[in-house]
Amino acid sequence: IKRLYIHKYSYFCVEKQESLTFMKNFILKHGKEILTLLFGIGVWLFWSNLYWGHLLYQELLQMFLFDADYWHERMAVAGGFADYVAEFLTQFSYIRYLGAIIMAVLFMLIQRLVWKIAKCSGASSPFYPLSFLPALLLWGAMCNEYMLLSLPIALLLVLLAIRTYQAIEQQRWKSIFSLLIIPILYWLAGAAHFVFVLWLAFALCTSASNSKKGWLVAALSLLIALATPYIAGHYLHYPMQRLFLGLNYFRSPEVYPLLIPLSALSLAIVPWAMKMLPAMNKQASVKSVGLGMLVFVGGGYFVSLQMDTKREEVFQYHQLTCRNDWAKIIAMAEEQSPTEPLAVSCLNLALGKTGQLTSRMFHFYQYGIQTLLPVYSPGFITPIVASEMSYHLGMINEAYRYAFEGIQGTLNYRKSARLYKRLAETSLLNGNYEVAERYLLALQKTIYYRKWATRTLEYVRKPELIAQHPEWKRLLQYRFKNDFLFSEQQMPAILLELFYTNSSNVLALEYLYAHLLLNHDFNTLLQYISLMNEAGYKQVPRSIQEALTHYWREHYDDYSGMPFRVSQELAREMEEFAKIFNFAANKQELLEARFGKTYWYYLYRISN
Repeated sequence: IKRLYIHKYSYFCVEKQESLTFMKNFILKHGKEILTLLFGIGVWLFWSNLYWGHLLYQELLQMFLFDADYWHERMAVAGGFADYVAEFLTQFSYIRYLGAIIMAVLFMLIQRLVWKIAKCSGASSPFYPLSFLPALLLWGAMCNEYMLLSLPIALLLVLLAIRTYQAIEQQRWKSIFSLLIIPILYWLAGAAHFVFVLWLAFALCTSASNSKKGWLVAALSLLIALATPYIAGHYLHYPMQRLFLGLNYFRSPEVYPLLIPLSALSLAIVPWAMKMLPAMNKQASVKSVGLGMLVFVGGGYFVSLQMDTKREEVFQYHQLTCRNDWAKIIAMAEEQSPTEPLAVSCLNLALGKTGQLTSRMFHFYQYGIQTLLPVYSPGFITPIVASEMSYHLGMINEAYRYAFEGIQGTLNYRKSARLYKRLAETSLLNGNYEVAERYLLALQKTIYYRKWATRTLEYVRKPELIAQHPEWKRLLQYRFKNDFLFSEQQMPAILLELFYTNSSNVLALEYLYAHLLLNHDFNTLLQYISLMNEAGYKQVPRSIQEALTHYWREHYDDYSGMPFRVSQELAREMEEFAKIFNFAANKQELLEARFGKTYWYYLYRISN
């Protein structure tokens, strides 16, 4: 029995040792691919779960069309091919998980190509973590809402050109290829062609077979690279500075972030640096692991610095608003109250659509009336948020105007499929069927809006069907019947007119009450509180009770004569609030802890 036990134990130890040896050999053989895969998973998790608002925002700012005119329009400018491919891929961000996969694949391809170039140049395997540096720089650059996917696509084209150059064996054909590919690269990828020239200069001037011919090819390549955008400037109506820096890498033509040239230059510098670094002879694996930790920790910190969490909050709330996901908006706010005014505007709309605006709005941070209906300001995101509010309230003309202003406010003059959809809807509701048809025919050339546009064209041809559509039927009843001059300063009167137009428009009445509460206009609130009976309210919402209880306590001796019966609990809470406010030394902390979700605390906060 003892010998049998020893035999089984020995067999187990041998099997375990063989498994460990297999795992070690597998990691040593495929460790680089595993590290790249883990990097891709990290990129996917970032864009699909943490920073998905920016990803979907890019889709909102474009309308990729499947027709020849669109292709010719893009290919008519330098870098148009990269721009065309980027817009084709960006449209898939309509589904955020698919868009995140595209981002992950792009960054993985860039990293692997950098490594292949460095390895072909003579870099040793322990320096593999350094090949992630350009991808990490690009990752941080893409956190900017104005950065376009054209940049990584253009740089990917340059890396492919470098790998093609390396694959050519004869030096004569290499020289011919390098001189011919530069103008082609400029037209396909834009000013990123300078990266190829810089890498070529490093390769030729540091090669073992360095000669006068190599210097001559490098000089000619630089001359062609400089001459190409200059010549293009005689045919393209763009400033020469933009032709040399790139047309479609950044949405704003007046700004050129430092991360664009840094990301581009890293593609040429990092492979060259990996080649020039001395080999790791002792403890190479340990040093490589330490280098990898330094690269990824530093890269992660760098990406975190580039993130704009405030804008991300606005983009996430807006995307959910566009998709009418009111429950998700409220759940997000309950987990962490939004702090940006535009995000709070989306939250207030979700509360209004679910019948909770005047009962729960002060459970969340409120800035004032600008968080109810955003006041127009130049730019892109504010008009489209305001368009959503106007559309659901029944202000169809304003929804159209804000959507149109949103398209005109894009910095690179691109169209928006999402806003074309809103323009088509509002034109249809206003009876402008020819205008609606023009928008719908354009949307038929897209992927994600094609089916909707095809279905909606039936309403253009048969307008009587609009009255059968569940949403449009309601909005037709809500919309104004008479024309007037719109003014944000007259918003209470406009909301009141909306309710008088159709008393079933409870959202307009909720917004009216919310506007009066945020503006602490108690006299007008008392004047219109009787409209609750017409709207079918079963009880006075909690926030209105708190507001009028505060008003009554300030002006009268008791609560008699109020338009509703004040419960003992509400009266007791009012007195407790007043006691803390008047006598407590640390009233700020006490009031926030006890009454932070009440209208009373909102009044206290805005008055201090």
